[in-house]
Amino acid sequence: MTWTTDREALLKVLWTQGLSASEIAKRLGGVTRNAVIGKRIRMGLPERDGSAPRVTKAQAAKSLGKSVPVLIIDRSRERGATRGPHNIAFLDRDESNCLMFVGGESHNTGLICGAARVEGKPYCKFCARIAYLPPEMKRRVA
Repeated sequence: MTWTTDREALLKVLWTQGLSASEIAKRLGGVTRNAVIGKRIRMGLPERDGSAPRVTKAQAAKSLGKSVPVLIIDRSRERGATRGPHNIAFLDRDESNCLMFVGGESHNTGLICGAARVEGKPYCKFCARIAYLPPEMKRRVA
C-alpha cells in the first residue's frame, strides 16, 4: 500500500478530529496502526497531549455510519464484599458464614463477609451477586 496525497490528507483530518491510530487504520483500510503512527510522525503531525478530546469507538463508528455493540460494564462487581459489623476473621468462621474475602494479608489474618449464607452457596445474597454472573451475561455477543 502506498501513501497517496488523498490518503495523507484523510490521515491529517482524522488525526485532528481525535480518532485513534487504530480507528484511522480501519477507515483507511489496508494499513496497520503502526503504519498510521509512522506516517503521522513523518508528516510532522503533533502528538496528542492529554487535553485533546478523544473519540470513543461508538463516536468513530457513528461517523463511519456503522453501529458498534456497546459493552456496559457493571463496576459494582469489582468492589467486593462490603465492610461492616458482620465481617469476621477467616479463622473464626463456621458453616453459616459467607466466605467472600473482604481484606487482610492472608487467610490467617484476613476478613470475610461473615453474613448468613444463601442455601447451597458459600456466599450471602449480596456476595453471590458479585461472584456469579447471571446466565444472560455469560453469553458473548458477536
